[in-house]
Amino acid sequence: RHSTPGAPPPLPARWRRASQLITDGVRSALRPSHGDGIAVVDGALSPAEVAAARSELLAMDGSARLSEVRHQAAQGVRNDRIGWLSADQLEASGSRALSLAVRLLRALPAEVQEAGGWPLAVPLPVQAAVYDGSRAHAAFYKPHLDCKEPASNPRRLTAILYLQPPGWDGGGELRAWRRDGEAVEIAPLGGRLVLFRACDVLHEVRPAFATRCALTLWAVTA
Repeated sequence: RHSTPGAPPPLPARWRRASQLITDGVRSALRPSHGDGIAVVDGALSPAEVAAARSELLAMDGSARLSEVRHQAAQGVRNDRIGWLSADQLEASGSRALSLAVRLLRALPAEVQEAGGWPLAVPLPVQAAVYDGSRAHAAFYKPHLDCKEPASNPRRLTAILYLQPPGWDGGGELRAWRRDGEAVEIAPLGGRLVLFRACDVLHEVRPAFATRCALTLWAVTA
């Protein structure tokens, strides 16, 4: 997971919709000098936007445009399928709901950077992940850091946007460990945005027993 396709261009232009999501409380939680390093924001997308983006992502998965990370699957680390998404390419192909979600994720680091001490850049692609779980065969991702080696891995901020339908009860919670060592479990509800410091927050995807969809952006050091 250390390599992310594409060179990091400057932060995207400020977008009012993203500004409304990243409050002072979110910035404080993510500030490197203090806070738990984790922030949760609900309602980043409307239910209709979630449903449309999920439908487009599942159509991509159905056409084999997502794939396992083979060496990690072979080691039993994870069993989801992933692909890399560009907003412009999505727009050109007619996947407008996914394009909107990707653009929103890419606008967030500029708002987080307002906390200070965050010289961030944003790679062009966003990762899409489908955890194709069932009661007989759960989908998962074992505990890990998104950045184990800050000297060689530029990831600094993780932003995850979930695309589950209303009434989700399929598991797949994000378990994350706060600065004080306490674990919290965050349900992957549709439209929910989770942000955390990539170098500091150990996390895992708990077993998912239904099809769990998520988009992930990693903002990198500038």
